[in-house]
Amino acid sequence: MSGLKILFDEQGLTPDTDGEPGRPSTSFERTSSPLSQNLPRVYGGDSSGAPSQGAIVGSMLAAKNKLTKRRRLSPSNLLLLLAAAAVIIVLYISNIIAISQLMSEVNQLQQRQRQVLNDQELLRAQLNRMSSLERIRRLAENDLGLQNPADLPVWIKVDQDRAAGLQQAEQAGHLPPERP
Repeated sequence: MSGLKILFDEQGLTPDTDGEPGRPSTSFERTSSPLSQNLPRVYGGDSSGAPSQGAIVGSMLAAKNKLTKRRRLSPSNLLLLLAAAAVIIVLYISNIIAISQLMSEVNQLQQRQRQVLNDQELLRAQLNRMSSLERIRRLAENDLGLQNPADLPVWIKVDQDRAAGLQQAEQAGHLPPERP
């Protein structure tokens, strides 16, 4: 209310309270103020002169009573917004479902990999056990009837010159007759 009084005082207007305190004024009377004649005024972008008394009161009331309007959503925009939110929610939920399915598949594959690695280790142990020298010797002696020789093997010396001559004759296709 003090802003209104200052503007009224600058224009030389004072509200008439009709003698009742606290009651808004209904009329204005013109008073002379030394400030009102010395200051230039700009109204509506024009400094050509001061507006009339009715224009001042009307502009003040309009400025004071002007409400800021909040833009409302139209029903179609609201539906589009709700549809977009629904699509985003559906995509989010489908993403969660896909991730949970992939995680269960990963868990199954990890279990399968552990099982294959265990089987592989068992097969390696079985291979080592079956290829042991003791097992092969026992099978050869018991099942096949093979025995280790009692005598040690004898080494034979071969004449290198005669072996080279036999090799050449074999390549040429002429083999010497065998000795009885």
